[in-house]
Amino acid sequence: MHKVSNSIIIKLKSYGVIELRKYLFIIIAVLVVALIISILYGVGKGAELEEDKVTYDELQSLIADKEIELRDITKELDDNKEYYDELQEIAAEHEELLETVVDYKAEITSLETDIEEKEKELEKINGEIAKVKDEPIKINPGVYYFGEDLDVGRYKLTNQEGYRGNAYFYGDDSFAETFGEGDLSIEEYTFYGDEGDKLKADIPIELYPVE
Repeated sequence: MHKVSNSIIIKLKSYGVIELRKYLFIIIAVLVVALIISILYGVGKGAELEEDKVTYDELQSLIADKEIELRDITKELDDNKEYYDELQEIAAEHEELLETVVDYKAEITSLETDIEEKEKELEKINGEIAKVKDEPIKINPGVYYFGEDLDVGRYKLTNQEGYRGNAYFYGDDSFAETFGEGDLSIEEYTFYGDEGDKLKADIPIELYPVE
C-alpha cells in the first residue's frame, strides 16, 4: 500500500513538473512574442515619427518659400497699384483734355464759320463800294482835271439833290451816265480818277472819296 502511494506521488510530481515546464515555456514564448511585437512596433513608430518629422520640415520650408513669394507678390501688387492709379489719373486728364479739345474744335469751327460770313459781307461791301471817307465834294457844272482841280483817287459820283442830268468821265474808266430821278438814270457811279483824267458835269454833282 505504501509503495503504491509513493509510486503515485512520484508520477504526480513528474506530471506536475512537466506541466509546469509547459506552462513556463508558454509564458516565456508569449513574453518573447510580446517583446518582438513591442520592438517591431517601436521600430515602426520610430520610422513613422521620423517620416512625420521629415514631412514637417519640408512643410516648414515650403511655407517659408511661399511667405517670401507672397511678400514679393504683395510688393509687386502695391507697385502696380500705384502705377495703375497714376495711369488712371493720366487717363482722366487725357479724357478732360480730349473734351477740351473737342470744345475748342467746335469753337474754332464756329469762328471759322463767322469769319467766312464776315468775309462774304466784306466782299459784298467792297463790291458795292467801300465806305465814304469824308464829306462829299460839291462840284458845279463844268470841266475838271484830276491832279489839278481834283486829287487823284477813287470817288463815288452822284447828283446833288433835286438835279437831273449827265456827267462824263474821260480816262481808263471812261463813262457817260445820267444821274437823278427818271427813267434810264442811275443814283451813283464809282471810278478812279488818275493824273490828267477829265471830269465833265452838266449838273451840280457830289464826289465822295472812298477806299
